[in-house]
Amino acid sequence: MSKSKMPESDPEHKNSVKDIFSAARTEFGQNGLSGARIADIAKRCGKTRQLIYHYYESKEDLFAEVVWDSLQTSLSNMLAEDYDSMEPMAAFYRFLYTMSEQYRLHPDFVSIMLEESIQGGLHISSRKKLRAVSQPVIDTLRRIIERGAASGVFRRDIELEKLYAASFAVLSASSLTGGVLSAVLCVDMQSESGMDDWRDYAIEFVMKSVRAPNVEARAMPLRADRTPAEQL
Repeated sequence: MSKSKMPESDPEHKNSVKDIFSAARTEFGQNGLSGARIADIAKRCGKTRQLIYHYYESKEDLFAEVVWDSLQTSLSNMLAEDYDSMEPMAAFYRFLYTMSEQYRLHPDFVSIMLEESIQGGLHISSRKKLRAVSQPVIDTLRRIIERGAASGVFRRDIELEKLYAASFAVLSASSLTGGVLSAVLCVDMQSESGMDDWRDYAIEFVMKSVRAPNVEARAMPLRADRTPAEQL
């Protein structure tokens, strides 16, 4: 747990934490928890090791803070869109698109979250506010799906949290396992165009899974290079 003795409103505190966080995210993103060194983080941000230890008890404590910050950033980005103003299919499309772009917008998150998964979600699961942070995203998805079901375009038997988990797994595949899959299957999931193609395919795949039986496939937005409004 961080142990700063300075008030969080202190400008020096804010600037120091910002610099340390930026350097730590890069260091953990490149080298993982085991390979990262406080000395290298200090060198990256131009701070002393002593100052970093003034704020954080250990390297693991700093890693936990970086994981938590990365998760909050991604979830905040997921909530930035005005989904309630869109038609259900357009809203779900935009929700999936925004989800799919998080690792591409923040490539350091990939290694950080893989490391956290190896750790069994230890640093995230210990957070008392975890559900408070994640619940608004789940509630947003629930409203989209419920509106779609009420209008007859989505199935009514969708298990919401399983849908979220499955969507994330499919959409993040190019970032998390793209290198291996590209080699094994001879499918390009690493180049920019290859990642775009996978995103398009994954979004279409997930959207088809929620579509009501009586809704034609052509009613689903398929292309990620157009806005939902242009596709519906």
